Order: sequence, then C-alpha cells, then structure tokens
Amino acid sequence: KILGGAPSDNGTPEIDTDDERNYIESPRRYWTAFMKKLIAKFDFLIVQASGNEGIDAKWSGFFNSINDTDLRKRIITVGAMEINWLNWLSPFYKLADFEAGLVGSTNYGDIVDIVAPGDDIYSTTSCLLNLMECSDYSIIDADPDYGELSGTSMAAPHVTGVAGLVWTVNPNLTAEQVKNILVGTADRGITGSGAASRTTPYKILNANEAVKYAKSTQATQPIPQPPT
Repeated sequence: KILGGAPSDNGTPEIDTDDERNYIESPRRYWTAFMKKLIAKFDFLIVQASGNEGIDAKWSGFFNSINDTDLRKRIITVGAMEINWLNWLSPFYKLADFEAGLVGSTNYGDIVDIVAPGDDIYSTTSCLLNLMECSDYSIIDADPDYGELSGTSMAAPHVTGVAGLVWTVNPNLTAEQVKNILVGTADRGITGSGAASRTTPYKILNANEAVKYAKSTQATQPIPQPPT
C-alpha cells in the first residue's frame, strides 16, 4: 500500500511524512537482511504481484523494494496485461488498466520482470463473507463462490503455476534458473506509455516455451536477452 495519496507525475509516490517514507522503505532493510540469511540454507523463489496503484512497482509490496542482486535472482515481480479491446489498430495486448473494474492500473517500472493475464480472471471469491466486496466484482450468479476478478494478484498466480510446471519437469533446477527460464522465454513484448514506458518491453509469460526450455539440455544456461 502507498500512504500519502496519489503518485506524482514521474510515478514516485508523494510521501508526506518521515513515517510514511519509513513505511515504504523499511521492507528493503529488514527483508533483505532476513532473506540473505536464508540463502545459505534454502533455495526459494518468491513471486510478488507488482501492485495496482499505477506507480513504479518498487514502491509497492514487501519484496518489490528489495534491490540486492542475489535476492533479485530469487524474486519475480509480476505485472498485469490485458487485451486492448478499445483500439484494434493498436497492439493486441497492453499493460492492464482494468477499465471495466474498480481496481487501479498495474504498477510498472524496471523492477517488473514479467507480465501475465490479470483482467477478468475467473477465480474463487470470498465476497460472501463481506457484502461490500460483492459489489466490486462481477460475480457469476450460478455459483457465488466464483467470479471474475482483476488485478496483479490475478496475474501472479499464472507465474507461480508455470514455475511449478518448470520445476515438475526438471526438479534439479535452482530458483535462479527457474526465474531465468520464466523471464527468458517470455515474449510478445508490450511497450508501456507515459510513466510506464521503459527501454525494454514488458514481456508476457509463455508457459509452453518455459516448459520446453526446462526440458532441454540448455535448461541450466542463462537465456541471452536483447541489449537495452
């Protein structure tokens, strides 16, 4: 969450007080130190949603603020994409702004490793526990325990699922190698606009290519990326 209101024009949240700045930046200090201790004993991969505030993702989420090189190899930050229904002359996919719902737009920036579908995703819901939430989503009447939800929290599970597939076909891979495969086989680049623009395009998760690469003899090798 971002305290202190809307982001500024350059995608950096306007921070009103030292307490709010500390709230945003403290995860980097504490989580970095804690996770560095884990590396020596455990191999892990963290999939983190980029957030839906329409700002640079490094300001949102416990793990998005971490910039330690070794830890970033074990963290995948996931943005959301959607079909560009409103303008067929433009690219078919775009960064999600969730036009049909009450969620904001996907967070962006250099920290985002990959994007996945995040708009109107059929999912289990808990809205019956909170009637206020029921008005926020398109709930399917035939089965009130399921509905179409939007947000980067819908995109991140796609990446988590494919990470599981990759590890299933090649359980000897390390977390760093799994991230390399997921990010390296992503394709169909999306160019952000405005504050969300960056030199390299945001690429969409490709489950088929990721699994194929994991099964190949090159699975442990870094996938070359185009120059920035």
